Amino acid sequence: MGVVFMGAAVLYRVMEIKWNKEDYVHIHHLSEREVPSYRGNIYDAKGEILATSLPFYEASIDLGINNDQLFYKNVDSLAHCLSKYILKNKTKSLIKKELVKGHKEDNRYYKISSRLSYSDCKKLKSFPLLREGRFVGGLVTREYFDRMRPFGDLGRRTIGFTTTDSSEYKGLEKSFHSFLSGKNGSRLMQRVNENQWLPVSSDNIRDPEAGKHIVTTIDMAFQEILNNELEKALKSHRAKAGTAVLMEVETGDIKAMSSLSELGDGSYREILNLSVEDGGDPGSTFKAASVLSLLEDNKVNIQDTVYSHGGFYKIHDVEIRDDKKLPDSLALIDALALSSNATIASLIQEHYHADPISFYGHLEDFGLTEKTGLPLEDEVRPRVKHPEDDRAEWYLTTLPMMAFGYEMRLTPLQILNFYNGIANGGVLMKPRLVSAILDSEERIFREIPPQIRNDRMAKPAAIDEIQKALRRVVTKGTAAKDRVRTICDFAGKTGTVQLNYSEVNHKSELEYAGSFVGYFPLEKPRYSLLVKIVKPADGKIYGAQVALPTFKHILNLVMSTEIEQMQLADTMQHNEDVLIANVHQRAGDLDDYKDVWDYLKVSEELYAKAIAKSDAVLPENVVPDVRQMGLRDALHLLENRGLEVRIKGHGKVVRQSIAPGTPAEGQAIQLILS
Repeated sequence: MGVVFMGAAVLYRVMEIKWNKEDYVHIHHLSEREVPSYRGNIYDAKGEILATSLPFYEASIDLGINNDQLFYKNVDSLAHCLSKYILKNKTKSLIKKELVKGHKEDNRYYKISSRLSYSDCKKLKSFPLLREGRFVGGLVTREYFDRMRPFGDLGRRTIGFTTTDSSEYKGLEKSFHSFLSGKNGSRLMQRVNENQWLPVSSDNIRDPEAGKHIVTTIDMAFQEILNNELEKALKSHRAKAGTAVLMEVETGDIKAMSSLSELGDGSYREILNLSVEDGGDPGSTFKAASVLSLLEDNKVNIQDTVYSHGGFYKIHDVEIRDDKKLPDSLALIDALALSSNATIASLIQEHYHADPISFYGHLEDFGLTEKTGLPLEDEVRPRVKHPEDDRAEWYLTTLPMMAFGYEMRLTPLQILNFYNGIANGGVLMKPRLVSAILDSEERIFREIPPQIRNDRMAKPAAIDEIQKALRRVVTKGTAAKDRVRTICDFAGKTGTVQLNYSEVNHKSELEYAGSFVGYFPLEKPRYSLLVKIVKPADGKIYGAQVALPTFKHILNLVMSTEIEQMQLADTMQHNEDVLIANVHQRAGDLDDYKDVWDYLKVSEELYAKAIAKSDAVLPENVVPDVRQMGLRDALHLLENRGLEVRIKGHGKVVRQSIAPGTPAEGQAIQLILS
């Protein structure tokens, strides 16, 4: 009986403790609150930061915690420091008056700022009274992170963004959210008024776990080229929108992807990623797929003479016309080079009307019937009619209309990927936008290697013949008359499509999109590129007029940039003085230099010399020269010296507001990026 009684007493005591704890938590308004995790970075292929999270701080003073002697001893000097460095819009006397009033009323929340930089928060913690810590001095800070894109709107829809309240993500921010986001921690906090919570202790219940980083295939040097050249073209032709995509032939890596839409005031911004979100009739760029199908099935050879119908072909009640009259017969290579609608449509109708599934099968092999698999959730699914599955919409004219790029919906990226496969000798790659995921310490967590979708789009002989035909487009076809010179040979296809042909009654109401897609250099293709200009309004409508010149400008700039980079690498490999001078003049993150030098097999002796010289000219108490540096390196150097960094523009640092060599005393420094 005694044992039973003792057991009941123990149980009662346990329940009493539990009830008391719950009452305490309830009475004192305690709650377990989230501690935000650090969201991982997004890098370009060369390590430039495309998106990062910068820390900011909410700061307040718990004036109910200070003892009178300590408070009144320090309040005057605290008010002085707050007025001079943090609350510059308030006088010292006003701040002191507010602090004294709050102390007398046991105010648990005297707001200092809702957005302090790291350097200001560090400075705040050194002020009189507040330097005593949370539970003596009363300083309460809450760290949070704001997402920042150092390159501004460049690649905005591809890199992605978050809404102000982080409730919605776009682009890679959305696709890789589970990796980037990390895991929030938690801390026991006490509510001091309706919307304010203060930590009960400095320890977390659960520490936050930082997110992982992702490395993209984007090269921001190329991204800037595409964006600038595309914007020039859109403004020149007063177009509504446009897109340009650059892909590396061998790997399928997306090196740059730009889409701009007109805002109504003559300016342009990346609103939609048109390369993957805008599916529509591709028009004449699709003709290469029709001709490659014919070559693969040995229906014709590229040099065979074919019937052009004089540039006018009528099937049932549909008239298919060319822009100009052609001779009744011509070689197939010239029919493609001159972009003959009538010739290509009649050939596909002649050879596949009895077996349209065979034609559809080739489009499957070319990767045109499925999404590319790019890790962007906004990529739309292509719409290519199947002769049996879409029987209700398979008309007597569907096959010849498909032959020159109508009655289907394909994205610009799908067309580019098909041409990339041609440039790659018939090996169709899966477009790649992310090459690796790094853990929070920036070690490899997962590599994402290039993937082959189809190692044989068509037989080698057919690929060889279609390559010759695409070169003929440039030398003697629709792309031959443009006067912009290029620094290397290229091949490709023009495309012009009527966007609203089924909705208008008169030709004058038609709207167009012009495009050019191709690859370069011709002998050993390294890049494929597509440029598309939507609804030009300057009277020019053809791909050769609105898209080809921009294709050529981008080609020249990309190849020039690559040549410069190769020359720099060659110089660095053979000239020790240049190596040391680069470190001397542009401090940067020395770990980055070490990585580059390891790759170039630079000697340890030279590395040591460069580091010694760098350390000698970069004392910790002076402002360094960060001009021509990327933002990441500039922030690393400046914030480590306690400077408050303010940023304007994107790209590399071109100007800094405080001269190099000036004593670093916690000043605000403005960086102008371009």
